[in-house]
Amino acid sequence: ERHQLRELVTQAVEDLPEDERWLIEVLYLARLSLRFVAQVTGTPKTSLARERDVILTKLRGQIRDHPLVKEKLGFF
Repeated sequence: ERHQLRELVTQAVEDLPEDERWLIEVLYLARLSLRFVAQVTGTPKTSLARERDVILTKLRGQIRDHPLVKEKLGFF
């Protein structure tokens, strides 16, 4: 079950557009700070934070609707 949930999240991230996937990967997989990514890309930190929040909301929506997640959370 845990493996299935991990695969679900992995697939949802892989399905993101390339620029959104890149941001999530550098923030959460590479564990780079928002400040560092902003400096490297020349993008304001607040813009990156807003973009991150929009992407995470999109991912939550996709994952939340999956039957396995609904069952795990008790939303039959």
